[in-house]
Amino acid sequence: MPVQYETPQTIFDSRASQYDHKRFRRFMYKLLDHAVMNAIPKVKSYPQAILDVGCGTGRFLGHMEKQFPQTQLTGVDISPGMINIAKRKVASNPLFDFHIASADKLPPSFYNSFDLAFSIISFHYWKRPVASLREIHRVVRPGGFFILADGFLTKGLLGSLPRVYFKLFRKELSEEYFYSAEKIGQMFVEADWRVLEQRRIWLLGGTILITVGQQA
Repeated sequence: MPVQYETPQTIFDSRASQYDHKRFRRFMYKLLDHAVMNAIPKVKSYPQAILDVGCGTGRFLGHMEKQFPQTQLTGVDISPGMINIAKRKVASNPLFDFHIASADKLPPSFYNSFDLAFSIISFHYWKRPVASLREIHRVVRPGGFFILADGFLTKGLLGSLPRVYFKLFRKELSEEYFYSAEKIGQMFVEADWRVLEQRRIWLLGGTILITVGQQA
């Protein structure tokens, strides 16, 4: 029988209620979130609006609230379960806004709305990465930034570890959605982003690539 793959939506709907309670995950995300925040370009103007694509339970936007306490914070995710948790965590805080949406089909009203956008450990689920990058480009204001952090394919031993892990423990994922740093940079350019920087960080789960793009 052919392998029955779950969809990202069903995967994360099933994990939503316990997602924030895994100690190892919290530790890893703390390290990763710190690295992503350090990659934010230094600009004079204070961001008025920030978008997190694949926001999950809103963890990273919570960090953004502390750093930018007056900024409008918007999160999108394909999982209704994750979005429900995110909404409950912020209650009636008017600075937060959450939507059920995919990266390649963001709400039309988002056009030209954000100064800064992020996506953290979500890119490998995107079946249409270039279309998604173009869609994020559509909603970021001219001169704004998009920071992508995700696993990527490397050569040698470090590159083999994520492959082994995903084949053994994450069989719902297809390796074709992981790319080299060069390919990710090419996709940014194809989607009209100007690549400012690519930096690699090592976490216990493998090597993470952070790519910073600017809206031309």
